[in-house]
Amino acid sequence: MAVHEKQQIQFATFWIQELLFGIRVAEVQEVLLDQPMTPIPLAPRAVLGLLNLRGQIATAVDLPAMLSQMQEPDDGSGKNVIVRLDLELVSLRVGRIGGVIEVLPTQARPHADGIQGPVKDLIAGMYELGGTVMLWLDTEAAVKIAWGEAHAS
Repeated sequence: MAVHEKQQIQFATFWIQELLFGIRVAEVQEVLLDQPMTPIPLAPRAVLGLLNLRGQIATAVDLPAMLSQMQEPDDGSGKNVIVRLDLELVSLRVGRIGGVIEVLPTQARPHADGIQGPVKDLIAGMYELGGTVMLWLDTEAAVKIAWGEAHAS
């Protein structure tokens, strides 16, 4: 789908420590506080378990754990951004929830040239928001990388 230069794009935002991330609103089903999870035996470190969301099962992925140098303290107040990828539900555990923001395609910045480390592989793009940069999270890449850690061990 082509985006016109004057057509705004909506992102649901969240923070992991000092980094602001965004996911297109169209991908987000809901945002929930910490939920009970069923562990998955032998799952990679970044896969927290399974959530039962009113009869639908979602795999929970711990984004801060994926960014190993950015561990969030687990105080039991985790936030879950529930996204739909094709026919699958995925819960992305994040630090704190931001708001919904609108950006213009002209606010986009060159892709992640100055970003190093594990976060670089999770970024689909970057947007300049005044004094802050929002990193557009590639949700499919995040899920693939979370499950791929099992093969790297």
